Amino acid sequence: MSNETRPEIRFPGFTEDWEQRKVFEISKVTYGGGTPKTNTKEFWNGNIPWIQSSDLEINRLFNVSPKKKITNEAVKKSAAKIIPPNSIAIVTRVGVGKLALMPFEYATSQDFLSLSELQIDSYFGIFSLYSMLQKELKNIQGTSIKGMTKSDLLEKKVTIPKKCEEQQKIGTFFKQLDDTITLHQRKLDLLKETKKGFLQKMFPKNGAKVPEIRFPGFTEDWEQRKLGEVVERVTRKNKKLESIRPLTISAQEGLIDQNEFFNKTVASRDVSGYYLVKKGEFAYNKSYSNGYPWGAVKRLNQYDMGVLSTLYIVFKPKKIDSDFLEKYYDTTYWYKEVSKHAAEGARNHGLLNIAASDFFETEIVMPLKIEEQQKIGAFFKQLDDIITLHQRKLDLLKETKKGFLQKMFV
Repeated sequence: MSNETRPEIRFPGFTEDWEQRKVFEISKVTYGGGTPKTNTKEFWNGNIPWIQSSDLEINRLFNVSPKKKITNEAVKKSAAKIIPPNSIAIVTRVGVGKLALMPFEYATSQDFLSLSELQIDSYFGIFSLYSMLQKELKNIQGTSIKGMTKSDLLEKKVTIPKKCEEQQKIGTFFKQLDDTITLHQRKLDLLKETKKGFLQKMFPKNGAKVPEIRFPGFTEDWEQRKLGEVVERVTRKNKKLESIRPLTISAQEGLIDQNEFFNKTVASRDVSGYYLVKKGEFAYNKSYSNGYPWGAVKRLNQYDMGVLSTLYIVFKPKKIDSDFLEKYYDTTYWYKEVSKHAAEGARNHGLLNIAASDFFETEIVMPLKIEEQQKIGAFFKQLDDIITLHQRKLDLLKETKKGFLQKMFV
């Protein structure tokens, strides 16, 4: 078990107790910051990187990309200061918990405190402060506290190894773990962008009769069909309470359990009047959200069945490959059809005003040969499986880091 002076997990060869230091003791110099007048042109677009809270992310301690730069004139005539490289920038106002190790010279807004001329290993220092601030965040959650004063932060305590070699080993270990997480995140982002590109090129653009990219052996034009011709509406009610799992649509996960998504029970208790949706069936959520201006259509993949509010439009494939249909609704090409049928400007409590009968009148462009539909569906299914695998690896790495932070710091 860990105690107040020793972590639970240590590198071999280190046995001494760690010692407590106040934050002000781990650096020789501290800097505040300031915002030069935004309406003075001479202060901006210079060569001094200037960071604000929005440039930092809560769990990203490296590779900050400042969006703005200021001039030497701005430094002379404002509270902004030039801070030396290898300093730690910590947000003290709105955005508490954000911090970064800065490898280059920079300046900050007034929302920061920067620690310079560090008296401990810089990698160990950034992770130690991150660990301490995460605990602080837990303490202020649910309170009205939105930040901490710079003097309060400087009085906070961190526990550190006396030997510099132990600091370096811990710092390097976490830096390598962080680099691995960053690499996996980039791979995942690249895969998602690749999928996005294929979705645009493997379905015909609005007005076109063939997609840009096709599998060999298929040359015929795709044809338009009314959705109602290739799918069948589902209106079965949950009268016998076959399921009490309330579903909701998530942009990333599709149809998922509301209780898991919101981490609490949110649906009304009586779900007998809801639609009973079975695995492989689709639902159209008419409410618009960020990135989904015409709502979203998703297939139930994760559970055998669940229940949905009757505000949703539910249907199942009849004369169309299910995987193909799922990917078609991952594109944006169907938006135009929905926009034709939705009542102009009419939205009721955030819901698009489109009747189920009109939704099934929307036209879908599809290959007539089921084999081509299947090939497209299978291709994207394989790509989705690879994305899911990379997402799981990334989540596991993040959980591993979280566990080590708890056990390798005091």
